[in-house]
Amino acid sequence: MVSFILKINSRRTTSYWTICVLFVNKKNAIKHMFLQCSSVITFWHEFYSWWTKNTNENINLADSERLYGLIQPYKYQQVLSLALVITKYFIYRCTLAQEPLLFSLFDLQFHENIFIERYIAIKNKSAKVFNDKWHPFILKNVYSIHLTCTLLPLPPPYSTL
Repeated sequence: MVSFILKINSRRTTSYWTICVLFVNKKNAIKHMFLQCSSVITFWHEFYSWWTKNTNENINLADSERLYGLIQPYKYQQVLSLALVITKYFIYRCTLAQEPLLFSLFDLQFHENIFIERYIAIKNKSAKVFNDKWHPFILKNVYSIHLTCTLLPLPPPYSTL
């Protein structure tokens, strides 16, 4: 994770730094991009609300946890760790592409990762582990996930499963 953040710091693009009027000091670029920018602050509030709505777990992460990973134990620690990685990558991509931080797009990206994990669990015959890990995020969409994963034909060579 540290190498990812260092890579981000070394790939400063003029586009991001000219867009964000709050960016003042280049040595604090990472902190600003992931924690201090007004768009990012709003995004993190949406993230916390989304997390609480799905897990019934109130979280308030320290800046260091959002940047480098979790320190305290959480009920859904593995899922929260993955969500944080996806969040930081999403913020980074939006920043480089000069796109707004739309939480609905992040949610789609997160659920895409759930589908990948589901596919791996099916291949490994470990559906119970998958369900235990991801149930807060799939219970409300069980029917649509089931339809999406079972009715659509798989591309070759997987169509013979």
